[in-house]
Order: sequence, then C-alpha cells, then structure tokens
Amino acid sequence: MTSADDSSELAEARRRLAGHGPRPPARLQSHQPDVRFIRLFNDDQAARGKVQIQIGVGIASGRVVAGYAGTHQRVTYTCVGDTVNVAARLETHTKVVRRPILIDENTRRGLEDGIAVAPQGEVLMNGKTEPINVYAVLVDSLVAEGA
Repeated sequence: MTSADDSSELAEARRRLAGHGPRPPARLQSHQPDVRFIRLFNDDQAARGKVQIQIGVGIASGRVVAGYAGTHQRVTYTCVGDTVNVAARLETHTKVVRRPILIDENTRRGLEDGIAVAPQGEVLMNGKTEPINVYAVLVDSLVAEGA
C-alpha cells in the first residue's frame, strides 16, 4: 500500500468482507465499492502470497412477492418468485463464465449509460422452459465510473 487512503480502503474492504460494513441497496451501482475493495484486498493478499477471493453476483429485474415471514421469535423479510430464482441461477452461472456480475435482459434495459456489458448469449436456466439473455457487467466500467 502506498498511501494512508489505500490503507483505510483496505481496512474498509476487510470490514465489508467480514460482514461488518454497511449493506448497500440491491442495485447495480452499489457494487462499485465492493468490486474496488475486493481488488484491493486481492492485491494485498497476492503481495503476501495468500489466497485471493472471487465473488459472484446475479441480478434480475422483475416482479416478486415480498414480505415478512417467520415466528414471533424470529422474523425475516424475504422475496420469492421467478425473478428471485433467475437471480440465483445467474449467480451460480458466474462460476461457469468466470464473470463476477451477471444480469438478465430486464436489468440491462434499465442500465444507465456508462455501464458496459458483454453479451454472454442465451442460457437455459434450471426450472425455465425458455432461455434468457445473459449479460456480464464489465467490472472495469463500474470501477472507472465510481472513481
């Protein structure tokens, strides 16, 4: 690390990776700091000869059923539906295509200019009868936009 800012960013990356940081809202732009922090963390890990980490994020846009579920002792807010299932399948597919962030067609249509994507083709997801168009978010465009 070359500056105090780099050290504080690395400390923030470690806090987030340990689950002690603020959770960003579930939208594509919120992953900008995460991508940058993971790169910093991995650079530090590589310099120390330690294991690096990879992430996989699947984002699908559409209708869901959302609400509280649980008992009087434990309640959680959850979403269910086809859109949630597609997002989960996209996350799993990140390992196949070796891209950290995959999105569906609905999400791609809603992106702002400046966020670059690469088509990954049509993929028949488990539980679906029709293939969906899959796009990889080019994480360098996220990091550059957030810089």
